[in-house]
Amino acid sequence: MEVNEVRIAGEKDFESLRAFLARDEGWNKAYDKKDMSVWTRSDSQDSAFKMLRVKTEFSDVPASILFDVIQDPDYRKTWDRHMLEYKNIGYLNPCNDIGYYSLSCPSPMKNRDFVIQSSWLQSPDEYIIINHSVSHKDYPKKRGFIRGISYLTGFLIQPKGKGCTVGYVTHSNPKGKFPNWVSNKLSTTLAPKLVKRIHKACLKYNKWKAEHQPELKPWKHSEQIEGKKIDLKDCVVEDETEITEEADEIFDESAFNGSDSDD
Repeated sequence: MEVNEVRIAGEKDFESLRAFLARDEGWNKAYDKKDMSVWTRSDSQDSAFKMLRVKTEFSDVPASILFDVIQDPDYRKTWDRHMLEYKNIGYLNPCNDIGYYSLSCPSPMKNRDFVIQSSWLQSPDEYIIINHSVSHKDYPKKRGFIRGISYLTGFLIQPKGKGCTVGYVTHSNPKGKFPNWVSNKLSTTLAPKLVKRIHKACLKYNKWKAEHQPELKPWKHSEQIEGKKIDLKDCVVEDETEITEEADEIFDESAFNGSDSDD
């Protein structure tokens, strides 16, 4: 789907993620250690940041647990140290919703926020989650944050024995002004650390969930969905001239050393 396109995701949208993970044409390997590999790819979208692709295996995490960890916004507060706020804005159907996500960024970056439509599929063979940026009138740009863009971010999770294989693709533009070394840092350091942190979170999820509404999983049980149905008239594109803080972002390479990123 295109940025600001709001509709129920179809098979073609999920197939796009599968294709990026299955085909190696255009990808350049940037990281390859143990059971994890990271690739980058240039794209024609208006983004100075390359696409990232990560492939790994969680031999001790069932596919269903990883799916829950990614989908559970309350649990995310415990493992995503950069998450400032998540708000569910509403839903299109039981497998498509729109939410607001803000995050703190390591110095000297400014904090970012996103409005995204998330879509997902579940089957015995795989779990797929994709998202892309949209707009909503109740969540305009605000002071103190730079509004980022997700062109496509997604996970493909497939059972394998007692664990699962994991494919992750992201193409986003955090906006602001970034030198090339920041993009390189994302592919060689931050992306692998993010995946490792998710793995650690998976190992602790069952214990945490047992104490926090263990039956509540609206991403799996549609009868548990709360909130309002999205009115497409509210998904309006914001006037780009209203607020901009991108030009104020000044980088000092020595300050951005990855120490605040995921372990």
